[in-house]
Amino acid sequence: TINKPKIIITLRGADTYIRPWAYEKWEELYRTQSKYIDAFVTVSQHQKEYLQRWGVAEHKIHVIPVSIGLKTKALPKYPSENIIKIVSAHRMCWEKNIDGNLRTIKLLKEKGHAVRYDIYGDGPDIGQVYYLVDKYELQDEVNIYGKVENEVFKKRLPMYDLFLQLSHSEAFGASVIEAQSMGVPAIISNTDGLPETIMENKSGFCVEPNNIETAVKHILDLINNKEMYYSFSEKAIKNSNDNFSIDMEVDKLLKLYKGLIHN
Repeated sequence: TINKPKIIITLRGADTYIRPWAYEKWEELYRTQSKYIDAFVTVSQHQKEYLQRWGVAEHKIHVIPVSIGLKTKALPKYPSENIIKIVSAHRMCWEKNIDGNLRTIKLLKEKGHAVRYDIYGDGPDIGQVYYLVDKYELQDEVNIYGKVENEVFKKRLPMYDLFLQLSHSEAFGASVIEAQSMGVPAIISNTDGLPETIMENKSGFCVEPNNIETAVKHILDLINNKEMYYSFSEKAIKNSNDNFSIDMEVDKLLKLYKGLIHN
C-alpha cells in the first residue's frame, strides 16, 4: 500500500470571500477538487461556514485563528487626556473600508474633538488614503506611516487609545488581536469573522461598516468614561492571552496533523 501524502490548504480571507466569485478556477477547486484535499484551514468560524457554500465538506474545514505570539505582559490602561489617539493597520484595499474609517475621524473632528489618527500598511489603494485625507481636510489629524516591521508596530501600540477597523470583508483581523494584547480596545465592523476577534461590549464594539455615527458614539463612550475604558483595556488583554496565544495555535495545528496521519 502506498501512503499518499496529506494535502492541507490554508486559506486567506480573499480565497474564500472574493476569488471564487471572480475566478471560475477557484470555484472549480472547491466544488470538484476539494474531495482530493485532506484539510482546509480557515482563521474563523464564519470563514468556515462561508467556505461550505462553495461545496467544501464541513468535516474537512478546521478553524485555527492566527496568534499574537507569546502571551503579553501588558497592563490595562486609561485613555489619553487631551486628544483621542486612534490607529488602524491593514492592507490598503477596498475590503478595509478606508473611506468609512476616515469618515469616522472626520465626524469626531466635526463634533469638536481633538483626534490623532495613525494609519499603517500599504497596498494597491494607498492613493485612496491620501486622496480622502485631502478631501475630508484631515491633514492635521491623519498620519500615514505605510508598512513598518511588525515588532516596531507592536511597540507603538500602547500609545493609542483605540483600534479602528470597519472592514467590508474580513476573515479575521490579526491586528485587532495585537492591539488588544497591548490593552487597546477595538471598534470594528460586524463583518464576516471580524467579530470573533473581540469580546463584544467588553473588549470592543461592533457596528455596521458604514454606521459612522454609532462608531463615534462608542469611541466617545469609552473616552469619556475612564473606568469603563480601563475595564475594556483589561478585558482586551485577557481576550488575547486566553484565546490567541501561539501555544494555542500550535496545539490546534498539531492536533490536526496527528489526526490526519492516523486517519
